[in-house]
Amino acid sequence: MKQRLAASLILGSFVFGLNACDSPSALLISQNGNSQPLTLRANLQAAASALQVATLTITEVDKLPTPLRTAGLIEIIYDTSKSRIPGTRNSDGSLTFPFRSSRPISGDGSLPVILVGDRGLSYPVQLETGSELALNSPGILISPTNNVTVGSNLQLKANFKQAESASNYDFTWSYAASQVGPWQAISGNTSEVRMDATRIGNYYLRLEMRNRQSQSVSSYITPSALLRVQDSDRLALTTPASGVVLEGERIELEANLPEYDKLENLRYLWSYSASLQGNFAPISEEGKKISWETPRAGSYYLRLQVLTQTGNATYTSSKTLVQVAQADSVIQTTPPTGSLVRGDAVTLKSTLAASPDLSYTWFYGFSPQGSFTPIPGSGSSVNWTPNLTGDFYLRLRTFDAKTNQSRTYTSSKSLVSVRDSDSVFSTSPAPASLLKGDSVQLTLNQSNVENVIWSYASTAQGPFLPIPATGKSVNWSPAAPGSYYLKAEAPRSDGSLATWISANSMVTVADRGDAISTEPALGQLQLGQAVSLRSSVKLTNARYSWSYASNATGPFTPVPSLESQPLSTVTWYPTQSGSYYIKLDINDPQSRSSVSFTSEQALVQVQEAQPFFTSDPSSGRVKSSDHILIKARFDSGGRAFNYGWAYSTGAAGPFTPLGGSTLPEYFWNQPLKTQGSYYVRFTATPPGSDRSLSYFSQVPLLFVSSSDAGSPEFGTVTR
Repeated sequence: MKQRLAASLILGSFVFGLNACDSPSALLISQNGNSQPLTLRANLQAAASALQVATLTITEVDKLPTPLRTAGLIEIIYDTSKSRIPGTRNSDGSLTFPFRSSRPISGDGSLPVILVGDRGLSYPVQLETGSELALNSPGILISPTNNVTVGSNLQLKANFKQAESASNYDFTWSYAASQVGPWQAISGNTSEVRMDATRIGNYYLRLEMRNRQSQSVSSYITPSALLRVQDSDRLALTTPASGVVLEGERIELEANLPEYDKLENLRYLWSYSASLQGNFAPISEEGKKISWETPRAGSYYLRLQVLTQTGNATYTSSKTLVQVAQADSVIQTTPPTGSLVRGDAVTLKSTLAASPDLSYTWFYGFSPQGSFTPIPGSGSSVNWTPNLTGDFYLRLRTFDAKTNQSRTYTSSKSLVSVRDSDSVFSTSPAPASLLKGDSVQLTLNQSNVENVIWSYASTAQGPFLPIPATGKSVNWSPAAPGSYYLKAEAPRSDGSLATWISANSMVTVADRGDAISTEPALGQLQLGQAVSLRSSVKLTNARYSWSYASNATGPFTPVPSLESQPLSTVTWYPTQSGSYYIKLDINDPQSRSSVSFTSEQALVQVQEAQPFFTSDPSSGRVKSSDHILIKARFDSGGRAFNYGWAYSTGAAGPFTPLGGSTLPEYFWNQPLKTQGSYYVRFTATPPGSDRSLSYFSQVPLLFVSSSDAGSPEFGTVTR
């Protein structure tokens, strides 16, 4: 009895000694006289989410003492809290316990616990959760280095003593800021994986190894935070060191990533953005060290992409590393306000220190971010005549031939404002409210310009159509009704083209209902009568061209007037019956312009109520030896005419002259007339004129037979 009590006291002393350190303690009575704790393998299963707990599974149950192995209830004590956590027997005989402990598993994977059977028996047990595979020190290798910048792409590799022994295992990688988690998964299931360092901090690494045959799981956790990720705010060194430059100046950028110092064949790609959330614009220069021509004024974040043979890494500064100040003071304008009327010139001058090695190129644009258009001329001072309206930003690019460097300066605000103005134009009459066919005098109120080219449009944006006349002051007859903007262009002495456009429409043209009139009104005529065509448009030295057609769209045929030259009033003898639309084209040689009018309805109505041609005898039938009287119902209107007569066997001729007369009738007394049916042509010609009127019978009028045929009575019937 005394010996048993001594053994129990010795075991109790062992357990108390364990409690005094950092090992668990609960029950102090053990049936086991062995003071050395059991060593068993256990599989640690990490929690899949924050709502789950990790588990420990003891697979070597057969090594437990018989009283513990056969106990109905087995509990585990992890730490000094003495909390007993019941386990679960699995179908394969293994024991699984929830892993809830404030004390982490040691770096080598060992965990001292106490197993309690049926609440009466306690056994100290050393659980080995570490790697089943032997690892060198350090157990995990990091490439390119343990100290990296956020954004780095890393290679993690298990440092096995015997790498070939790992072929039967699957691997799970994770990292955490604490040795007890929570753990973040790393993609990949081999002994060598890649990861992106996306968060600043110091991290432990964990490697779980699952044997494919036994399905046993062991893990390795680095004994200290092996991976150290620093911020990217110093990813680049700048020259000047402050990172502040004037807009248009260059700044030197050098990659500051120590993890790549010993690597070769790297490619560095740079980009920038005014916002971390915005799109990063690429910088054209490449390399570890570059010279960058800064964009417009602002503060910029930098992004650096490093391309290696094993992978790519992207680094983005969390704060702005480059500050670009405005360059407005580099460019001066005359006038100082930069406010112009389109067509005027502005002087642009650089305030940079003069140097014979500098060349200057000037540009303008509608926004500091948009595309810029070259301005003609070079030098530190240029004269510019904008041909567009708007508010313009200016850009100056200099090139130093000595240093072979260029700089670009862009204004942060518009320095030149161009507007259209009506004041550059004068019209006579003023205001220029015209009727179609009237002319207006246009004058450009600018000095030192002569060769002015004019055009007009219905809107200020065009399209502009040419006005034929050129010069500082011109006459123009608008061809159509409407309201028109004016445009004038003239070359300057420096070779530039000045352009002026009115801000508002300056010429208004109304349609003209009385442009064409007739006498008699509405042109009610009989064939053979004349109609007078008149125009209310009176232009000196203008040429009037009259034409007619049977419909409003034509084709139009010139009116055969008797006047020697086209006038605003003409006399027209229509030679065929019908209804006719009238068209008038007026060409003004002074303004080199033309205008056209077309009647909206048929203004001339020509009827043939009675036949134009008659004969006596009325049947027109005579013998070859008889005579016949031919008459034309022609109204001379008191005008003098010489009349001519001809006949033909066909309506289209050729016609054979019969003779002339002073009256619109002809007595044909030619003996031995040729037998046949004949058409008749009647011609009226003013004395001394080369213009004549011709009328043709639509059907045969004369019928000549042999002398043996019966002869009708002469003068008995008139058709």
